[in-house]
Amino acid sequence: MEAGAPGEDVADFLAALRVRNVEVATAGTVSQPFFEPTGWRILADGRSLQVYQYPATGNAREAASTISPDGNTIGETTVDWIGPPHWYQHGRLLVLYVGSDPNLRQVLEDVLGHQVAGALPH
Repeated sequence: MEAGAPGEDVADFLAALRVRNVEVATAGTVSQPFFEPTGWRILADGRSLQVYQYPATGNAREAASTISPDGNTIGETTVDWIGPPHWYQHGRLLVLYVGSDPNLRQVLEDVLGHQVAGALPH
């Protein structure tokens, strides 16, 4: 794996953020009724991310496919996020950033690829 690649698990994702000079810290777990695995709450430069690791890429893709294009509805559940949601899926990971920091969004896109659902960038 190339240095700074997001890899297949949360540890590799955090390492990829650190390579890009993002200060990261774990901040506990998060559980959502619409996703099977318990996720990690990660602080990236002080901004909260939810990171879900699935057993296989197909599971993560399937979970991502349940998210509406605007990122506000997952399956049958509509969520009133505190800011604009941005969903990313890469390999076994599904990542949510709720916020509008353009620098963090760019880093997430660099690491994970284009968002799969969520608010349009401003």
